[in-house]
Amino acid sequence: MANCPASPRRGVCRLKIGREEESLEVTGDCHRGAVQLEAPIDPHRIGICHCTNCQTFSGSAFRTSVLVTGKDFQLIKGNPSTNEKRPETENQES
Repeated sequence: MANCPASPRRGVCRLKIGREEESLEVTGDCHRGAVQLEAPIDPHRIGICHCTNCQTFSGSAFRTSVLVTGKDFQLIKGNPSTNEKRPETENQES
């Protein structure tokens, strides 16, 4: 996950509290700072997941994610690698 642009360690959202915003400008980077990104996002497309995989990945009680179109996504620095983690089902039958 060190090179994953989808899970920034820190991010900055420019949002004026008390106003309805159509778009947020988000910047972020990976844990080591090797990959940096920015993108405008739709605040209505932000998702929060509390599954154990997302808790493990984020080191928190939840993980926040948002969908961004390819034309809006701007890779500022680095070359991200791909990590795939499929959810494990708790109700698996043997």
